[in-house]
Amino acid sequence: MKKITLIKNVQTKFPELAALANQEHIYKFRDEEFELESLWFESFANSVNRAMSSENGIEACKSVFNYFGEAFEKEDQEIRNCIDVSFVENLFWKVSSEKCEIYWKYLPENLKHSYIGFHGKVPF
Repeated sequence: MKKITLIKNVQTKFPELAALANQEHIYKFRDEEFELESLWFESFANSVNRAMSSENGIEACKSVFNYFGEAFEKEDQEIRNCIDVSFVENLFWKVSSEKCEIYWKYLPENLKHSYIGFHGKVPF
């Protein structure tokens, strides 16, 4: 699965969060064709972070976490690197410690390992 296919799958599966990511990505990078695929996943992580900060983001975030956890396991190294560097490393940014603690328990173990591998600690 190439990154652009993963983007399309995420846009289909999580349309509301993806729409926010699309807006941010186009605003920041002026890239309407999403040729900067890895950066799109950074924008998507920011959309997920905003959902974590809201009052009713748990179900959406759980689904996103599970989707990326499964993709991380079954896809090739290029996609795993993209998920690791562009998505996971950007999770929990500007999310309160209290919210991070709530959402951390829903993050799959493989993504937790990736997050801690980069940041050296849990986000709270």
